[in-house]
Formats: sequence, structure tokens, C-alpha cells
Amino acid sequence: MKHINLYTCYVKHMGSEKMKESLIFGMALKIYDRFMLYYENSMFFMILHRLGQKLERYAASSSILSYFDKEWDVVNGWKNSITFKIVISPIRLLRYASQRFSESMEVIASDSRILKSVRVLLENLFNMGTKGYVLFFAAGIALSALLYYLQLMNLLLIAGGIASIILVLWRYEIGVFAVVGLIPLAPTMALLGLILLTAASFGIRLLLDKSMKLRITILDYFVVLFGIVLFYSFITSYTPGSSMLELLIHMAFIIFYFVLVNTIKTREQLYVLAALLVLSTTVTSLYGLYQLKTVTATSEAWVDTTLFEDIKTRVGSTFENPNVLGEYLVLIIPVAIAMLWGQKGWISRLITMGLTAIMLGCLVYTYSRGAYVGLMLALAMFAVLRDKRFVILCVIGLLMLPFVLPASVINRFASIGNLNDTSSFYRISVWLGSLGMAKDYWLSGIGLGLEPFKLVYPKYSLNAAYAHHSHNIYIQLIIETGITGLLMFFAIIVVYYKTMLTGFYKTKDRFTSTFMIAIASGMAGYLAQGMVENIWYNNKVLLTFWVMLAFGMIAKALIAEEKEVPGI
Repeated sequence: MKHINLYTCYVKHMGSEKMKESLIFGMALKIYDRFMLYYENSMFFMILHRLGQKLERYAASSSILSYFDKEWDVVNGWKNSITFKIVISPIRLLRYASQRFSESMEVIASDSRILKSVRVLLENLFNMGTKGYVLFFAAGIALSALLYYLQLMNLLLIAGGIASIILVLWRYEIGVFAVVGLIPLAPTMALLGLILLTAASFGIRLLLDKSMKLRITILDYFVVLFGIVLFYSFITSYTPGSSMLELLIHMAFIIFYFVLVNTIKTREQLYVLAALLVLSTTVTSLYGLYQLKTVTATSEAWVDTTLFEDIKTRVGSTFENPNVLGEYLVLIIPVAIAMLWGQKGWISRLITMGLTAIMLGCLVYTYSRGAYVGLMLALAMFAVLRDKRFVILCVIGLLMLPFVLPASVINRFASIGNLNDTSSFYRISVWLGSLGMAKDYWLSGIGLGLEPFKLVYPKYSLNAAYAHHSHNIYIQLIIETGITGLLMFFAIIVVYYKTMLTGFYKTKDRFTSTFMIAIASGMAGYLAQGMVENIWYNNKVLLTFWVMLAFGMIAKALIAEEKEVPGI
């Protein structure tokens, strides 16, 4: 294997003058090249190389990996199946309604008195008589009265809300970008309202615009089936009232998944959307780091103060829970790293690296052990899929962590599996009790949300007499939706990864390819964290899960020349 000297390539590319200005960077590259030269001629590398060749031959003959490597045969499989016809019938009905009523909707819009009045008002704004200006003066007095009786901030919020409604109804794309950018910053109910408004605007556009066509992907069918399972879980819930709200939230997020998939049409739009998410997450991370100075003590429910006396604060930022914040950051940090492949200049790359460092620093001080393991898995998967040379850098970075991380973080990570920690002991007790529930309710579940769980769990609790959820997403899905819900969830994940693995290496666009690897890697770390956390406990993290699924389907659609499901 011929070794490529990065130091020489850098000198030829940058020139001698720039090299003098970047002496430190150049020396770092030279050291790296020397290290790689020794490594590639070592016995350790030869063993790994031969092992890799054997694994490659094994993978080539593996039926499981061959399944992930092949494209879906949608036309001959799904299109002729009964399941396909049942699932696709609502979409066909929607398309029929669009064709049937679009003309009448256009007539209503053109004959609308309100629209005519607005048009006449704008056309004659500066040609009004005395009465017209009197009316405007009266409107000004009324606005002044509102300003007097209402607080300025409330009035601004009302005005902002009205302006947002108008903008989103005018262009639903504004709502899509706003939802994704505001996920870590806005309250859940505000996001829910914005999603419903955006979905309504999208539906109106779909009815009125005959040229607008839906983008359908293979994952959509499994998402629809999962939604049906959720609806059934609501009907059979032990507490239908609380489950109704949970169903509304789930359905709104699923609808937003479909809207998002059908909104982003170019790589530039995808890049801007990812950049918005990274920027808003950086703001959230900065606030989390700010809490290190302002929050003097953390709840004992989140840390064993007798075992970790040096941990005074676990940051939760806008998520108000350090474990939930860790789950969210595990999904977003790989996306931030992928943004480096979309940058053209060193300044923009340094800025992106700075934003990523802020998020990493915030994750460190969540002290979430599940997030630590999830991020390590995500970065390892990213390194293997993007460039195997990064594996060496990851190993070096891992060996350097004990020298750069605070002792409190090292102690926290080393405590994984320590049953003397009250948090670990509590989780094991909850898992055992939850498994008892899952054994009795595996067929249909007990219903969506936390209320059914809190109602039934005390009958199965052991040492942990009180718990909001099972602290395991897979057990939680069985308890809430039964075995069908868990199987549909696994189907969504399998189809998602099949789509990612059959797509990222088929494009020459470095950003799209790296972006797909990043979201797949982040999802792997997130799902691994689901072994010790209910990763759907927080609605904003749940929304991020659906956004990441949509990102993957968008990227694949941008690569493919034809739709996933032609001729609907």
C-alpha cells in the first residue's frame, strides 16, 4: 500500500508563503504522515488488513448484508400487493379530492369579497377621500388604546403570532424551516401549533396547485402503518383522555415528516435546513454551558451525591433534563460534523468546528453516561463509513481523553455498571417491573403516554415504587402499543438504514453522502441510548427523530433520478 504524504500535498497546494504562515498546522500534518507511515508498515496494521480482507469476503457472501445492499423492488413487490393498495388508498383519495375540488376552490378564492376588498384598498390607498382617512385615524386610535391597556410584550407577541400565521399560510415552506430551526428553543405546544398551521397551509397548496405532486418513499408506508398502530393503541388505552393528547402529538409529528419530505427539493435547501438546526442547537448548548455558572446544585434524582461529590451541576439547557439534552445532542453533533464537507473555505470550516466544539462541551457536562456511549458509537460508525483513516484519529482521541477531560467526567463514565450508584440500581428495578408489565400486556399494550404507565406500573414495581416510564424505549413501546408497535418501529428502522446504505455511496456530492452517513450514525447512537432511556419521553426529541428520518428520505430522493414509488 502506497502511503500518501499529506504534508507534501499541503505544501504544493498552499504554497511556501502560506505554509510559513501555517507552520503549526504543517508540522501537525508532518507528524501525522510520519505516524501513518510507521502504522502502515507495522505488524498490527498487517493483522488488521488481513482480518479486514476476510471480513470483506464474508460480507460479500452474507445474505443479510446483501439484503441491505440491494435496492427495493417496489414495482414488482409492493405495487402488486394487497398491503400496498390498502396503504396507498388514502393518498389516492387525497389526489382525487385535489383534482375534484381544486377548480371550485380557485373560483371561491377569485370571487372572495374579502380578497377583492383588500385588493381595492391597496389600489386606492392614496386616492381616498376624507372619510377614508378618518377611518384610518380611528384605527390608529384603537391601536393606541390596545397598546395602553395591554403590555407591550403581549402586544408584540400577538402581532408576531398574526404575522407568523399570515406568512405560513402564504408560503408553507416558511413554517417548515421555522419548525426545524426552533426545535430546541420553542415550547412543545408552540411547535405543535406551528406544525398544524404549516400542515394546513401545505394541504391548501396541494388542493389549489395542480402541478404539485407528492414525493412518496418506501418508508412512508411503514410510517402510515405505525400511525394506524398508534391510533389503535389510543382506542384501547386505559386512560383514553390522556392518550388522545399523545396521539395528537404523534400524528402531528408524523404529518410534519410527510410535509418535510415533500418540501425540500434541492441540496441547497437541505444544507440551509441542516445549518439552521446546527445554529439553534449551538444556542441551546451555549445556554447549557451558561448554567454551569448559574445553577449551584442539581436534583438528587439526576446524580448520586454520595458517589459523585465533585458533580455539582448537570446541565439541561432548554430541555430541562440532562439526559434528554444528551439524547438530542447525540442526534445533532454528527450533523454538525457533516457540515464541514459542505464548506469551501478554512474560515467557515473553523467556525463550524467551533460550533461543534460548543455542542460537545455541553454534552460533556450533561454527565449523561448513555449520551457518552451513544456519541462514541455514532462517531465510530461515522469514521468507518466516511473514511477508515478516521478510525485511527478516533483511537488517538479516545486515548487522549483521560488527559483532557475533567476528573468528574472520567469518574462518571467509569461508573457505568456500578450497582452502588442509586441511578443504576433504580433503573434495574424499573426494568424488571416494566418487563413484568410487558409480559402481561404484550399483545395490545395499555395505551399511549405516561398516564397509563403510571396507573398500571405500581402493581409491578419492585424497589423502585415510582416511575414515569420504563427507561427503555423498546420495553416502553411494547407496554404502550403491544408487540405490533415494536415490530413496526423495527421495520421503520430497518427500512431507514437500508435506504441510507443503498444511497450514500451512489452520489458524487460529498456533502450529501457525508450528511447521510452523519444522520445514520447519529440515529445509531440515539437508538443505543434507547436501551437505557425512554428516548421518546421528551416531545422535542421525538420530533427530532422524525426530522432525521425525513432528512434521510430527502437525501436519497435527491440522489435518485426517479421517485421511490412510480406511477401511484
